[in-house]
Amino acid sequence: MLGRSLCVLALAGCFTPRTATDHRRTVVYNTLTAVGGVAAAGLGFELVQASRDTDGLGPPLGVGLGGVGLVGGAFMTIGGIAGLVLTELGYTPTH
Repeated sequence: MLGRSLCVLALAGCFTPRTATDHRRTVVYNTLTAVGGVAAAGLGFELVQASRDTDGLGPPLGVGLGGVGLVGGAFMTIGGIAGLVLTELGYTPTH
């Protein structure tokens, strides 16, 4: 159940073309989403690593925000790649 929910959540973040003329723009959007996801995950990882060496409220806050960056970046990357695949396969939503 959790795995299915995560897949649906990741696929909800991808862009699909509504018409044939939207194909090029959709590819650009999905590419930017995937690249942005990699960047967000990288920044989240760096935040987790940097917060390990601090005292007080820094480590829990850094790990929490870094974890959000890692998970959000992963979903963005998966959604962008899934959008690219669906666009190249010719998928067009029916509603």
